[in-house]
Amino acid sequence: MQAIFHSLRPLQKWAMLEDPTAMGLANHAELLKDLEGVKRVKMKEEKGGYVQRVSFAFQDLAALNRALNVLMPDSTGVQQEFFSWDGNTLVRRSNEYADKLSDGMGGESDSLNMESMLQSMKYKYSFKFANTVGDAQVVEGMTQERPSKKKLELATDWSVISKDPKALDLRITLDK
Repeated sequence: MQAIFHSLRPLQKWAMLEDPTAMGLANHAELLKDLEGVKRVKMKEEKGGYVQRVSFAFQDLAALNRALNVLMPDSTGVQQEFFSWDGNTLVRRSNEYADKLSDGMGGESDSLNMESMLQSMKYKYSFKFANTVGDAQVVEGMTQERPSKKKLELATDWSVISKDPKALDLRITLDK
């Protein structure tokens, strides 16, 4: 699962999710077209359908959260607030989706082959902000790159996610 957020400015916001398991992402993506504040929904398949990507523009964080609740529902059925602002800090909270998706992927397995497979499955964020990125608080196992003062790229793999259900939580503070 990869999430790429190209811009966090109103009406110019883009999100892209990649589902390496290709489990019904196309069906969920169709539902996005009817969501308030979500536009330009596009579906793309790669590697013979084993990788599916959906991209969409979102008007604000509320629209992004509505879309992510469609794409990444958890078993509780409760609408999750994935992203929110806490002052000048962007906060990302996980629901149970990644944890449930990783069930059965060998989180407790001693198999070297399973661990290698999970390490090859990436989850990435790419953020571009109007203001300079100050601090980014992420879990151990999440890498950070800063291609510019206003961009932040984060990445981890499913071996980290399968061991820590909060591995995708983060806090990004912007300079004022």
